[in-house]
Amino acid sequence: MEKISAPQLPQLADNTESLSKQYEGLAEARYVDGSPEESSLFRYVFFVLSKKGLSNRRYDYWTNDRNIERMCTRFLCNRSPEIAFAHNYRSANGVPPTSLIDSVIKVVKAIITAYVDANCPEFAYKAYNVDTVEEFLAIVDGTPMSREFQAWGLPFDREELAQFYTDVKDRKEPKSPFQAPSAGNTLLKIPLTGDLCLQEPEFPLDHFTVKELEGILGEKIPDLGQDGIYCVRSHSAYKLLYKGKKEFLYKVKGKKPLTEEQKDAVLKELWLNQVSRAYGV
Repeated sequence: MEKISAPQLPQLADNTESLSKQYEGLAEARYVDGSPEESSLFRYVFFVLSKKGLSNRRYDYWTNDRNIERMCTRFLCNRSPEIAFAHNYRSANGVPPTSLIDSVIKVVKAIITAYVDANCPEFAYKAYNVDTVEEFLAIVDGTPMSREFQAWGLPFDREELAQFYTDVKDRKEPKSPFQAPSAGNTLLKIPLTGDLCLQEPEFPLDHFTVKELEGILGEKIPDLGQDGIYCVRSHSAYKLLYKGKKEFLYKVKGKKPLTEEQKDAVLKELWLNQVSRAYGV
């Protein structure tokens, strides 16, 4: 499999001060991890999907479904400590959030189908027939989503869901949460099977633990588990990290793993790869 360099990361939104002060790759990882918290389900899902992509191979449909389930679950856990506790420990007043998660997954699959219909109609992965907003809302109303959101203390706006559907069909959404309002109607692109950005990254950091990266770079690094692999864009940054790892592991007294300038150089080249290796593009 041919390896490629990292894609260029999007610019951070001018009005997102907490993000604009961070390194872009690190900011993206923190966004996925829930800091700052994203209130829009669809904005979060489409951002993660723009990194993970969609497979059009029938034997990979389970990968699409698994990714959608994971991103919906992470979004809900980011929004509510109670949901996170209930999901992780299977109890919150004796009621797990299964119905909540299932209803969100169903609605998200419907909005993804609307995106596919509008942008790549030849694509075979379609969960529902959502040619009209009425058909989309029928799916929403056919789930306990409204009741579940209320039960778990989350805001629910049916009109907002309908508007997002309309904007997706009109190609006004999905926009990146990192995009400045002045950028106009530049939309997130969801990569599909065969797109170069779904190939294996050239410099993945899968031989580094999160603890090692934090010790080397002096930054809090979110542990995304199976939801993302940290990478760097260049061989020089990769070599610096390996140098820093040796210093970090041996902990030479009075010697830091990397200088401030070296840490800055690596952090500027850090990026987040979330593509499932099951795709085998």
